Amino acid sequence: MLEIKGTFADIRRLFIEAAVEEGKVQATNIGRDVVKGTVRRTRSAWVKFLKRFKFRARRKSEKPAAYMSARTKAASRAYRKLKKVKK
Repeated sequence: MLEIKGTFADIRRLFIEAAVEEGKVQATNIGRDVVKGTVRRTRSAWVKFLKRFKFRARRKSEKPAAYMSARTKAASRAYRKLKKVKK
């Protein structure tokens, strides 16, 4: 048999505080596990090159798809040229 003394408000406050503390501990543990589980993939040489590649700004009259096509084509030529020089 368990006897609890105190007002209902005091007992309720104690239980709520305990539940909040337990929730914080569980959230911390889950967050730590999630961070440990993620593995960042290394970027390929092509992706690194694309990040650094400078190309002209898109013209107002140019459609975005046409601009991206021209940009990718120019980047591809520059990348192959760069690879050829290294060999």
